[in-house]
Amino acid sequence: MKKRENIVGYFGLPGLKNNYKFPLHTVFSKVDAIEQLSANAYGVSLPEMKTRRRYRRIVEPRQVAMFLLHRYSLLNKCDIAKRFKLDHTTVIHSIRVVENLMQTDQTLRTLVNNIEMEIQ
Repeated sequence: MKKRENIVGYFGLPGLKNNYKFPLHTVFSKVDAIEQLSANAYGVSLPEMKTRRRYRRIVEPRQVAMFLLHRYSLLNKCDIAKRFKLDHTTVIHSIRVVENLMQTDQTLRTLVNNIEMEIQ
């Protein structure tokens, strides 16, 4: 029988050199924090942001959250998509949209930079 620590306590990542293990609570608390920071920055609730609605006031914070999760978490695009109940291609599109908008939209760039400072 495996030790409980190995089953619950750590999130081993295959494909990383030496198969580093990270405490499970730090991986998911960071993911939750990124989602919550993005929702708070736009003034929407987290459950509202995770709906499939396509209102602009919901889509933009969701896209920013996906962009930040891609950049700062250990989740791959498929895992990010599952958290939002979307397809991984939507995550790819969201990342591209935010990257492109950050080059032209100073307001969005400032907002994303502020969230990034809170993450670190």
